[in-house]
Amino acid sequence: MDIQYAKLIYRNNPNILDVGAFNGNHSIMFAKQYPKGKIFSFEADPDVCVIFENNIKLQDISDNIHLVKKAISDTDGTLIFNQALEYVEKKTGSSGTFLKPTLHLSRHPHVSFQPIEVESIRLDTWFESQSIDYIDFMWTDVNGAEISLLRGAQKTLKHTKYLQLECISWPLWEGQPIKNELLELIPDFEIIYEGGEDMLLKNKNIV
Repeated sequence: MDIQYAKLIYRNNPNILDVGAFNGNHSIMFAKQYPKGKIFSFEADPDVCVIFENNIKLQDISDNIHLVKKAISDTDGTLIFNQALEYVEKKTGSSGTFLKPTLHLSRHPHVSFQPIEVESIRLDTWFESQSIDYIDFMWTDVNGAEISLLRGAQKTLKHTKYLQLECISWPLWEGQPIKNELLELIPDFEIIYEGGEDMLLKNKNIV
């Protein structure tokens, strides 16, 4: 999705969430564009967290990026996470999720999955522990686990101006939500742009 962030995030010290941060590309982009902002990055896969931290160090911008090494869901505790492994490149992949892979196995045969236990936290639990009361933008990429994310973020979303969600139209994972299921959970948000498999939404209650 081609988003002109400067037109949406106009404060010079925004609070931005990168949920499902993977290798840190989005976090790095936001940190460079908003050096006075705070970027809170969430990643469930411990192997990917190592990659993320190495990439951040190479950019020398770690001061405003805060990595939370936990999954975001509707549960505080531990969960089984399906870690993605890409054998072609012999590295941890970007398709990790709580959901059981289905069509993903045939569409992307070079990717396999192995179950691991990870720490999980609800966004509401995390938000209540922070000294912030406003989120300018929330970027998410959780590979079909959007329902769990939204259920655990109902209070946080009331303080969030813009939200990006992925909604893939073909069933890569078991229990993967459709668009209407997502929108029912966030009635305060309206779609302002759709591109590819992504939706950009705005909180109708925040000017």
